[in-house]
Amino acid sequence: KIMIKEAKMANKESVIDSLKKLIEESNPSIDVNAISEDTKLEEDLQMGSLEMYELTMAVEEEFDFTFEDEEQEQLMDASVGALVEVILAKIS
Repeated sequence: KIMIKEAKMANKESVIDSLKKLIEESNPSIDVNAISEDTKLEEDLQMGSLEMYELTMAVEEEFDFTFEDEEQEQLMDASVGALVEVILAKIS
């Protein structure tokens, strides 16, 4: 598990790599090598509300921040790239 404690260390690539690991941990059947920034969490990865909740909890723990309720709702329709942008904005 990669812990990014220093926000300055975080860049897009490291956030994407961490996110892929979290997705893989939550659902080992997903081929993380096929995940791109355009991959839709719900549509392409078939993540339901429970999986999304688990992923947001894991992201919050990994990057040490909390999503607002409306942000969590928006993530249901989000792509991996959109989630990465939210994470980067939160930890910068």
